[in-house]
Amino acid sequence: FLSAAKVIEELGADGIDINMGCPAARVTSSCHGSALMRNPELACALVAATKDAVSIPVSVKTRLGWDTPDNLISFCTKLVEAGADALAVHGRTYTQKFSGAADWEPIYELKKSVGVPVIGNGDIFTARDAVEKIGNLDGVMVGRGTFGNPWLLRDIVDAFTTGEIHSTMDGMSFAQKIPFIIEHCELAAEVKGERRGMLEMRKHLASYVKGIEGARELRSRLVRVETIADVREILCF
Repeated sequence: FLSAAKVIEELGADGIDINMGCPAARVTSSCHGSALMRNPELACALVAATKDAVSIPVSVKTRLGWDTPDNLISFCTKLVEAGADALAVHGRTYTQKFSGAADWEPIYELKKSVGVPVIGNGDIFTARDAVEKIGNLDGVMVGRGTFGNPWLLRDIVDAFTTGEIHSTMDGMSFAQKIPFIIEHCELAAEVKGERRGMLEMRKHLASYVKGIEGARELRSRLVRVETIADVREILCF
C-alpha cells in the first residue's frame, strides 16, 4: 500500500480512496474490499500506512457492515483515528450485496459520531433521490445510477446549487444520445485502451438502450463489442 500510494500521489491524484466496500468474491477471498470490515486492525494499518506515505487526503469507502450495521460506528471511528480524512458508506451490508433497498439511517447516525466528512451511497438514481437522501451528510456518491445516464451528475449538481430538480435524460431521444454514447466510448478507450475500454463499456452500453424499441436485440449485440467501430456500426453512427 505504501509504495502504491506514493505512485498515485506522484501521478497527480487529488486524493486516495481505499476500497473497503467491494463485495465481489474474487476481492473478498483475498481479504480485500468488504472483507476488511472483518479485520479492523488490518484496515486501520492500511489507512495509517497510506497516510504516512502521502500528503494528499486519504478516504475510505465501505459498507454498513458484514451482515449487520451494528459495528459501523466503531469500525469507522477506528478508521478516522488511524487517519482517514473522509468516509463514504454504501447503505447495504456485505451479505446483501446489491439486494433490497439501501438503508441510509445508520449512515446518518455515523455522521453524528465522527468529525470528518461522511458521504452516503446507495440507490441514487435521480436528482430527487440525492436531495431527499442527503440529510445531515456532507455529500452523496453515485454509482450504478450513472449507467446509461451520465447526465445524472449534472442533474444532481443543479438540484443542490439552484434547487431545480429535473432529468436531462428524460428530455432526450435515443438518437440525441448516440453522439454522447460514442464520445463515452472514445473517452473509455483513451483512458483504458480500446480493448479494455470496450470491455468496461459493455455494461454501460446495455444500460443506454434500456427501454427503447428493439432494446433486447441491440443489447445482445452491444454486450459483445470489441471496438468503437463495432459500436458505430450497431448504432448506425
